[in-house]
Amino acid sequence: MMKEKVKQYLRIEKEIEALNERLKQQKKEREMIGNEIMKYCQSVSKNQISLPDGSNLKIYNNKTYQSLSYSMLERNLQHFNTKHNLNIPVKQFIDYLKLKRDSKTSMEMRYFRS
Repeated sequence: MMKEKVKQYLRIEKEIEALNERLKQQKKEREMIGNEIMKYCQSVSKNQISLPDGSNLKIYNNKTYQSLSYSMLERNLQHFNTKHNLNIPVKQFIDYLKLKRDSKTSMEMRYFRS
């Protein structure tokens, strides 16, 4: 019984890997086509394309931010200290933040190819 469950698990794992690879390719293709559409819209000064079903494709600027990492916090806290003539103990503060992070432990199973 357990042998069959392991086989089923591995079969599903392989299917998921194949689907993820296909999805990755589809996203890459969508990005390339999207870039072509955006270039066209920029060339004709359009920020919207009306679709036959009544929906729209809109072109807009999207602002993204760098991840809030410990190295970024440390670098900017040091800069803040300098700029405001402060002496916040950066290393200790970062260590404190690391200790105070919320964490969650859960049991998992992963398939590792040999």
